[in-house]
Amino acid sequence: MPFIRSVHPCWALVGAAIFLLAPRPARAQQNMFNVPTGTITPRGQIYFQEQNNLGETGESQLTLDFGLGKGFEIGLNVLHVRLYPGKAPFSRSDPSSDALTGNMQWGTELSSSLAVAMGTQQGLSAHNPEHEVRHVGMGWAGVRIEPEKGRFGEYIIGAYAASRSWSGAGAPWGGMLGVEAPILPERLSFTADCMLGTNRQSVEVLGLDITPVEDSEWQISLGAQLPGPFAPHTDYAVVLGLSHEAEEKKK
Repeated sequence: MPFIRSVHPCWALVGAAIFLLAPRPARAQQNMFNVPTGTITPRGQIYFQEQNNLGETGESQLTLDFGLGKGFEIGLNVLHVRLYPGKAPFSRSDPSSDALTGNMQWGTELSSSLAVAMGTQQGLSAHNPEHEVRHVGMGWAGVRIEPEKGRFGEYIIGAYAASRSWSGAGAPWGGMLGVEAPILPERLSFTADCMLGTNRQSVEVLGLDITPVEDSEWQISLGAQLPGPFAPHTDYAVVLGLSHEAEEKKK
């Protein structure tokens, strides 16, 4: 049906969340698939996430963060490491890959259901059409809404701006949307996020977050990546992730 084809998955996030939502406690997590939640690693704790995007080109994304306290954390990212080459040659329209960046994030709660956060990633990449070392960087800010302290899920609204080497072709800025809706308490959640924009990083992912063992700090993510609604590409992929959460709920 023409109407169904015209409804882009990104605009269906809220509808999907409402359909799946139930009044159950949500499990805290630091990132969705691509959109940061603004959840801060507790002081002295370490957060780990490894995510693989398996499409025409396979990429690995690694994040390690350390909580400093007072709403701050710092960390390290190894981003867009090619797992296997794509069919198309690397071009100027592609973001630089094989990037090593440092990150810093700050966040605070304004109330029991509302929090704000901002962060940045800055570093270097040597994989680009000219094979030169380039600066790559981005900054973001967002709001996290958790009705009833997460019993009805969490919702992210934010924006980002980046270097051309990070965003690829298109405007180097855009919006961020995300939703996590609990299905089974502490075990299974529906998660969807979207990087809005006209650049190569504009994608959305719809999937599940799974805690395989009750009360485990390890979480598995499985999702389907689609192009964002204004994206200048058709990058589809399967997304597989593994993360380790700190024991405390990170805010």
